[in-house]
Amino acid sequence: MTVPEGAPPAPSNGENDDGKKAEEEKEGPPLSADEATEQQQRQAVVAPLPLDWTRMNECDAEGVDTMPIRYPWDVFEIDPADDRLEVVGTHGQKITRMGGDLASRVSPDLTHLVLRSHLVRTMEGVAGMKKLEVLELYDNMVDELRELDGEGGFPGRGLKVLDISYNVIRDMGPVALCPNLQDLYIAQNKIKSIKGIKHLKLLRKIDLGANRIRVMDGNELSGLENLEELWLGKNKIEKIEGLSKLTKLRRLDVQSNRLTSVENLEAQVNTLEELYLANNGIEVEGAKRATGLALKFSKLSILDLTRNRLTDTTPFSHMTSLTDLWISGNDIKTFEDVEPLGALTELDSVYLEYNPVASEFEYRKKLAEIVPSLTQIDANMIGGLAQHGYASTGGGNLVERMRQMQEVAIQNALQQAEGQKPAAAQTEQGDGKSEEVEEDADGAKQHAADKTDEESPVSETETPIVKTEENGMSELNLPRVDFDKTQTVGSTRWMRLETLSYHVPPEENAVAGDASTPRKWDRVVRTTKQSETSIDAVVVLAILRNDVDDPTKDEIVCVRQFRPPVDGHTIELPAGLIDADEDPASAAEREFQEETGYVGKAVDVLPASYLSPGLTNESASLVRLEVDMTLERNRQIHNDQIQNSGLEGCERDRGLEKLLLPRVGLLGALNDLQRREGAKVFAALYSLALGMSVAEAVTARKDGRS
Repeated sequence: MTVPEGAPPAPSNGENDDGKKAEEEKEGPPLSADEATEQQQRQAVVAPLPLDWTRMNECDAEGVDTMPIRYPWDVFEIDPADDRLEVVGTHGQKITRMGGDLASRVSPDLTHLVLRSHLVRTMEGVAGMKKLEVLELYDNMVDELRELDGEGGFPGRGLKVLDISYNVIRDMGPVALCPNLQDLYIAQNKIKSIKGIKHLKLLRKIDLGANRIRVMDGNELSGLENLEELWLGKNKIEKIEGLSKLTKLRRLDVQSNRLTSVENLEAQVNTLEELYLANNGIEVEGAKRATGLALKFSKLSILDLTRNRLTDTTPFSHMTSLTDLWISGNDIKTFEDVEPLGALTELDSVYLEYNPVASEFEYRKKLAEIVPSLTQIDANMIGGLAQHGYASTGGGNLVERMRQMQEVAIQNALQQAEGQKPAAAQTEQGDGKSEEVEEDADGAKQHAADKTDEESPVSETETPIVKTEENGMSELNLPRVDFDKTQTVGSTRWMRLETLSYHVPPEENAVAGDASTPRKWDRVVRTTKQSETSIDAVVVLAILRNDVDDPTKDEIVCVRQFRPPVDGHTIELPAGLIDADEDPASAAEREFQEETGYVGKAVDVLPASYLSPGLTNESASLVRLEVDMTLERNRQIHNDQIQNSGLEGCERDRGLEKLLLPRVGLLGALNDLQRREGAKVFAALYSLALGMSVAEAVTARKDGRS
């Protein structure tokens, strides 16, 4: 981003500082000591952005590693009395060494040591930390677990949480030195076999996802008598086994492996609540194994078999405790294949998209008839009436829903002609009578102007609206803002809160010359906005054509990052503010390269659109870029052969990273991310996905697939 949120003011340029200060001192009396101190505290000094860490694994001409040596105390002021040390890589200041004397520099009562997203290769300096309970080295370059058995067996004996995910560890055996572990995370490493956990009897959760494990070792798993969650996704496992002693297991994840059947779950029949088996090769017969899904699980509520090889739903007909069933991307062809789900009276949500049956005529309506308990089909909530008076769900095809809308519109027009309340503002009651929707009195006053056209019939002799030949708009008493009366309530470096004064036509029979009614409205304005009509930002749509002969392999370039206002990670399209000397096209090309590393060329630039017009006048232009995948840089970025060094400090701090999502099935992919990770999706991206989903359905109908 050109202007990062919450960034401090930029420092001035050296030579002219003294001259500027002298001029400022001439303008007023000298500051008091307190005022000078306060002013100094407000002035942040931004050091040059250190990018030397981007040269990791590089050597000079003599073969010497060029990686700078940087210890925790070089990037963070350690308080020797603090029982927590948490340093997350920010502004390029990456720690490269923990330091062999780290224990002597921290509190002897240290309980939490968190060095996340750095470039640490060697685990050191922790031997003898007797009070340490949480050790997190997530997202580093650690290749071996060391120093867990220091003096007295510490810190290993005291650890309750160990997180070493996203490193390059090949041997997990040393975790045996941590007998009191409760949570163990070793995802995304290079582990080939499960070792060292047999005697971790207090372990409740273990994440071994995205490794190279081929076998679920029953000997190692047998000692985990209190284990509640076992995550083994994205490995090379061919068979579920070794779980006979895990009698408290509630969640099991073996998705994205090499399973062809589900079995050996007898010990979990009364405890298992969630089972994730997506992206395997499981067929109907494999799902019906007597020791697998054929069991009568008493608590199983979530079952994920997305993208397997199922041809019908018979394996689930007896699972009466299921509330969520995800079987998208299989080969279920007909409604007869779906009918076994009718026995599941507790089933609340089902995902069947990307099965042949999902292209059938009135798919959602028929599915809702088969399973009356459903409130959600794929990404669509079903049941009930919306405020506009027609069904708010997929109950019927598009033509039927449009017919409902037309009928409601005609009914509203007739009632307005008779001076009645429109049908869309009424709710049907159980006794057949209608009752007007109650409305808060203050809200009614605030929005009276918006309701004038609905509630005040106009006779043929009255002419409340006169249109000009130039613009076709009314020249009489249109709502308008009096910007001369704008009041600033408060401001920061990046945002300003304003109260606007605007006028609306009189509530009844507005005619030329009538006095208008003054109103107030609060809004947020970016301080970087140059004028009321200027465009603030760009939002970038870029589609990677990975195979010119197969459009189903196209990918949408997105970004994932932490957003403080929503206290969570969001999935967005690349975006950013437009600099003063830029047009939307050049801003989009720059932002796209900064955030993703790809080089793109603007081919379509849309006019300004407004992201949240009830709150702010911030506007954005949607720009479509073409990305030439024959360029060497784009190929290297795509294959992760080089790293993107264009991110600014606050973007790295918030973990901004590129995310490639499939163009075909984008809506389902976003729903999966939201469901699995709790990600919050940018509204424009969701709108794009919904539009693509509708287009895919229309194309399917034209091709005769429904």
